[in-house]
Amino acid sequence: MARTPQAKRPRRNQHAPRARYRGWDTSDQDEIERRRLRATQEAIPVRPLDGGLFGAYLVGVSPGRQYRVEIRSLSEHINSCACPDYRVNGLGTCKHIEAVLAQLQKGPKRAYKAAAETGSPYVEIFLERRERPPRARVL
Repeated sequence: MARTPQAKRPRRNQHAPRARYRGWDTSDQDEIERRRLRATQEAIPVRPLDGGLFGAYLVGVSPGRQYRVEIRSLSEHINSCACPDYRVNGLGTCKHIEAVLAQLQKGPKRAYKAAAETGSPYVEIFLERRERPPRARVL
């Protein structure tokens, strides 16, 4: 009895796309993209602590693993997070910051676009860690 070719069935358990990890052979932009991808794939709760788009957010899944995120800009990497990854990676972002930014982008488009163009209404002095050596910056 001859077998007839069967149509391929879709694979079960197909995973969402993952950022390609190449060990130490990655650029800063690759690492930022990995964090953006994780922020959209993982269910990361975001709770605003201030009104408006700029300000503080509490991000995380459990009380012991919540981090305070400060959004200063919607376009520059000058935001901050209290997580260990942000403190050591030197990128100016982490998955928690990217989760907040992704949530803000899902909100009212006009408000987001206007806020991105005008910037934060707050005056802040903070340490910019992407610079070597880190420098104080006024925004």
